[in-house]
Amino acid sequence: MHKIKQQKEARDNAWLAKFRQEEGIQTAGEQAWYKVIHAGEPLFEDEHSEAALTISVNRRLSDGTVIADTDLTGLVLQEKLSDLPEWLQIVVKDIRLHGEAELAVKVDEYGDPRKYGNYIEHWRIRVIELHAM
Repeated sequence: MHKIKQQKEARDNAWLAKFRQEEGIQTAGEQAWYKVIHAGEPLFEDEHSEAALTISVNRRLSDGTVIADTDLTGLVLQEKLSDLPEWLQIVVKDIRLHGEAELAVKVDEYGDPRKYGNYIEHWRIRVIELHAM
């Protein structure tokens, strides 16, 4: 079991090193790196808006295995910007409404985003809609 974990960490670290060398890569806090695929329209007219965002998330392991795809399941993330983790707020503010980004996210052994996670997941997110609350 220990050897499998080491192999996964090595594969993840190699994938992350390659991803971070791509053009346009930016950091989002200490646990994620991203590149904007498409920047959309401004999110809010009022910076303090309490509107909810609908976000599509595609999560893959660094070997390409799909572990979650909201486009297939329809189970999207709906949250106010202020309720998202800080690193995800950075990305969402940058891609804006109808924007899209590709991310490398540190996660723990359960797939939960963690600053000190030992594993890396490959995410693709899109901000689909804005809803008044």
